Amino acid sequence: MLASKASKIWSAAGFIPPLFLITVFFKRKEHLEFFHAKQALGVWSLFLAAYVFSLLPGPFFALAKWPVCITLYILFAYLFIQGFIAAARGEKTPLPLIGEYVDRLAVFKENQAR
Repeated sequence: MLASKASKIWSAAGFIPPLFLITVFFKRKEHLEFFHAKQALGVWSLFLAAYVFSLLPGPFFALAKWPVCITLYILFAYLFIQGFIAAARGEKTPLPLIGEYVDRLAVFKENQAR
């Protein structure tokens, strides 16, 4: 089934932080938009985890946190770009590494689009 232009736009816009919340709450019945909103939530959760990890204090974390943070930020950028492109094309493919996990989260099971 081909996605409409409006569906592709909403799916791609779902990767912008305030808009994925709108998409999750108001576009639940739309399969493509809801799928990409969940993927975006996973990508932005990765960004948040990297940010929180970068705030850790102490001498040990001063040396260990930067390689981890840089890796997480690069992974975030890669997944964000992949997800945005897939959403703009109207493809419903899970993102590498986190896509299938985010899609199976219990938080989204009861509210999943039908």
